[in-house]
Order: sequence, then C-alpha cells, then structure tokens
Amino acid sequence: MKGSKINEGLVTDEFLASAANVWRKGAQQFFTPAPLAQFIARCLAGENHAEYKGPVYDPTGSGDGALLRFFPHGYGNEIDRDYERAPHTKIMGDCQKIVPLAKAIDMQCSMIVANPPFGLTWEYEERRGRSAQVAWWMIQDLLSNDGIGAMIVPMDDYLQIREACEQRIVASVRVPQMFGPNVRADCVVFFFTGSDIGYGHRAETIEAAWDDLSSLCQTISDKFTRWYCWSYRPARAEKADEDFPEKFDMLRKEFRNRESAQRRSVVAIRNNKIKVHFSAYDQVRLVIEGHESVLKRVSLLDGQSVFQFARDEAEWQDVMALAREVDLYIAPETFAAYEKAKAKGDFLFAPLIVRSEDMLGLAELRNSREIRCIKDCPEHGFRAGEVYALESETFRRVEEAENVAVSADGKQINTTNVEREYTGLRIRIGESL
Repeated sequence: MKGSKINEGLVTDEFLASAANVWRKGAQQFFTPAPLAQFIARCLAGENHAEYKGPVYDPTGSGDGALLRFFPHGYGNEIDRDYERAPHTKIMGDCQKIVPLAKAIDMQCSMIVANPPFGLTWEYEERRGRSAQVAWWMIQDLLSNDGIGAMIVPMDDYLQIREACEQRIVASVRVPQMFGPNVRADCVVFFFTGSDIGYGHRAETIEAAWDDLSSLCQTISDKFTRWYCWSYRPARAEKADEDFPEKFDMLRKEFRNRESAQRRSVVAIRNNKIKVHFSAYDQVRLVIEGHESVLKRVSLLDGQSVFQFARDEAEWQDVMALAREVDLYIAPETFAAYEKAKAKGDFLFAPLIVRSEDMLGLAELRNSREIRCIKDCPEHGFRAGEVYALESETFRRVEEAENVAVSADGKQINTTNVEREYTGLRIRIGESL
C-alpha cells in the first residue's frame, strides 16, 4: 500500500500531470485487501470464479492486480511503473487518456471491477470531478448492457453516484476499516449492472464485519439473479466478450504509438511518394464512426507521386482537411516534405509551359474556391466587386486525327490514323457569396 506517497514508479511527468490536485492530495493509492477481492470475485462469478473464462477489466488503476487476482483473465490500465510486471495484462498509462480511445472503438467488457484513486480531480470528455465519480462515468461507457461489476469508493462519492444512477446499483456493502486501522476512509464496495434494473428499485447498503463477508456472497448473487436469469449469464458474457482481447491489444499498440516520441503518421512522404498506413485501431475507429469513405479516399493516396498534389494544391488541402476532421495524425515533417516538393515542382514544370503566364493564371484558379468580378456582365448576371463561388475540374479529351508524312519535295508519302489527347480546365462560376 503506497497511500499518498509519490515516489519510485510514480515520479513521472505523466503521473504528475494526471490530476490537478495530485501534489496536494498525494497518490491516494489504497490496494484492495485479499479477503475483499475474493469476496467480490465470488459475488460476481460464483464459487467457481477461478474457472471464469471471460475477461475481467479494471480500467481506472489496476495497480498490482489486487482486484483481479482471483480471476484467470485480468486486464487493466495502470499509471504506476512499479507495477509494470504485475501478472495481469495491462496498458501502462493514464486512464484519462486511455478510456476515450477505448470508447472510440466500442471496446466493452461484461465484467468490470475498480478501486480508483480517492479524492483526486480527473477529467473525462470535457467534464471534471472527483476521481471516484469520474471513474464511474468511464465504467458506464465500458460496461456492456448485460454486464455486471463492483467498485470500491468513499462513502461520500457513493452517495453521489447512487443519487444519479440508483437504478443500476444492486447493493452496497460497508466494511469498517476497509483498508486497515491506519487509513481513515469510510468506504463501500457497491455492485452494479450495465442497464437499469427496473422502476422502483432501491439500492440497499449492508453493514458487515470482515467475518460476515463470506455469508454475504449468496445474498449478493441472489440480488443479481433477480435482475436476470443468472444461469444463462456466463454464456452470454463469453459471447459478448469474444472481441475484447483483440480490441484491448490494438488499443495498447495505439496508445504506445500516440505516446511515442516517434509517433507513426497515417500519411507520410518517402522519396517523393505518398505512403499511407492505417493502424488496426484507426481502421476499426473510422468504421464505427461512419467514416468508411474517408478510409477509402485516403488509402487511394498510397504510392502516388507528391508532385501530383504539388500541381493540384486544392486537392491536397482537401485531403488534409479531411484527415483533421476525423483525427488522423499527419506528422509535421509530412507538410515540410510536401512544401519542398511543391517548390521543386514549380521550378520543374513552369518553364516548360507555352505562354506560362496564362497557364499559371489558370492554375491559380484551380486552387481557388471563390473569384471576384472586376467588370459588370449583365448578360450573365455578374456585377463588379461581387465575390462568386468558383468550382473547377480538370478533364481529358481524346480526338482522332490523321498524321500525314511528307517527303522532302513536298509529296505525300503515307497517312496514319492517330489519337491526340488534350488536357483542359473546366471552370464554373456560381452564386454570389
């Protein structure tokens, strides 16, 4: 038990930035005693909890795995590097950063346990609050609809949670000196469901001594049974959690990538070629968010020459705006490489154009979205000084022609049919802006 001490594995920039009042409050780490952890496991998964095949997730500070030790398949998030070698599967990092990423790929679990830090100030989805209450907001997003769980919180936080979500709380158990005689914290462990139990339900608080916990297991299990048919629950849970290990693994890789000093870009430029790489996480996230079209459009850039976009800046800007809209990471060096290619492209291509001043003027129109009228044109309804919407597109036209070969004395030798390809720019001027 570290209590409030900030030392060893906690002395990191990430931890010190994880809560606004961590310097004043300390770490607030109080690990779950083994008898209480076993009591929770028996209430949630029955006497055969050691044979439970589904994942059990501790998302808000799994520590040394105290709450997970009585389940064979434990998963968690933990910010304290001292517990990097704890036996459960984990993501090392701040849950305030990890849980929003988990929610984006709809990563849910049917059994969640938590003993979050007490009394710190956390943030989640632009909301701030006491760490125990914010942890409850996170759990509601991570627990499947037919899921169940247990959480240890201070009594003051529990009363706030119960007032807002009583229909999801099965019961709570209050044990004196839960973390020992030296910890002055009035706490409860409360059991909850993933959806409302029913109208008129009232959450009961049971006062219990340590010796009474074993006899309460059946009482808590019976309360879950009244919510739904307990005998069918394990099979449903295993089915619902089939993709949890895979999503957890892709979440862990994505979090490491985002925290890395050399974060991998979705779009990069190598040797003047565009390289596109979508992580498994981004592919799942974009599909869930309904952005499959973005996934396909950006994927089409892979392998194309950057000079194509250097000559067509509007299309490049459109793609970059699309990437920002759906939160794709484009490294700064990608933009620098593009600007370098664009400057080189202007040098290479402009001198080869016949009447280059006219063509460059048209190219400028290609990159514009609006145009100002400088002379009245009553025939088309344009007025000087007005700004009009501008649309443009390139097109190609192929025409058949005859190629006539002529000798030195001017006589025709032969005629061959050929195709000539022309590239043009089609411009449409719309309504006044």
